[in-house]
Amino acid sequence: MSTMKDWLEADPEHHKLFEQERLIVDVAEEIYAVMERGEGMSRAGLAQRLGKSKAFVTQILSGSRNLTLRTIADIAGALGQRVEIRLKPQVTESPWMPIHAPQAGVQRPPMVVYQFRDVGP
Repeated sequence: MSTMKDWLEADPEHHKLFEQERLIVDVAEEIYAVMERGEGMSRAGLAQRLGKSKAFVTQILSGSRNLTLRTIADIAGALGQRVEIRLKPQVTESPWMPIHAPQAGVQRPPMVVYQFRDVGP
């Protein structure tokens, strides 16, 4: 398999795994974005508000800790936020697109760079 699209289409389980990872990354990025806004809360500051260790917060932000909805609500509260969840229809189109097309006549395999794009409503 040479591309993300090939990998996603090779097995229905791959799409499921991709969507799980996307959710983990989205949650971690949203927490990080809120921490950086306003007063610029540190990991240690969030850990203190949660009554947890700085390592716990680092695991959350790296995506290595499986979060429950309760934990996400606790984090949001510690950041002065509330959680809002929306379900969106699944799309069958790959969310990846090449931003540099391979060049004709190149002797070596061309490098193809991908960026994420929104493909859904």
